[in-house]
Amino acid sequence: MGLGCGGNLECYGLLQIHTYESLLENSKLADGMFKDRAYQFVDRLKWDINKNDQGLEVDEYDNPSAHYVLWVGPHGEHLGSMRLAPTISSNMIRDHFDGYFSLEASVSQTDWEVTRLCISPEAPKATLSAISAELVKGACLFGLENGVRSFVGLCFPAMLRIYRRLGWSPCVVERSHIDKSLIYAKWSVDFSTFVRLFGRTSNIATSTEMANEVLAA
Repeated sequence: MGLGCGGNLECYGLLQIHTYESLLENSKLADGMFKDRAYQFVDRLKWDINKNDQGLEVDEYDNPSAHYVLWVGPHGEHLGSMRLAPTISSNMIRDHFDGYFSLEASVSQTDWEVTRLCISPEAPKATLSAISAELVKGACLFGLENGVRSFVGLCFPAMLRIYRRLGWSPCVVERSHIDKSLIYAKWSVDFSTFVRLFGRTSNIATSTEMANEVLAA
């Protein structure tokens, strides 16, 4: 599904929402996303996750239950993305972070997990915050159209600041007692959130400070 974008950002690409299957049908887009994820999470942030033999970051949650919100460049290239998946399926919080929090991970038809927010290193720096904002809008729209009441996910304090600047500040459900920097967060999905997010500007002339925060997160 393609979604138009107003403001100056539209000349830099288009928001798309894909199922796992439809994403794989576009090998350029899929490979670009997995390659950019490898750069961001493995090479730059040094997360303890693996790249495959093709240099792509693909894990067990890239499967038919996943959906993807992507910002696609004017030549069909990946510039940004995030992954959404129902919590009733196998998910990262329950499978890999059991015991990090006193609360049990959410398992609900109306709660979805959000993971792998990624911005391509090829995205123009002036567009970084605007692309992030469009991904957030796309996730909210997907949620409204698919009966999602909230998204849950793990993040660090830097990401909380970014989401607040984007206008979708999550509720801090709990901070991990094992890793104090790890936060279990929940984002509400409702019509008022939708109106607030879509009322914000998509103009690429956003602050250097915000762009630097996106790069650093």
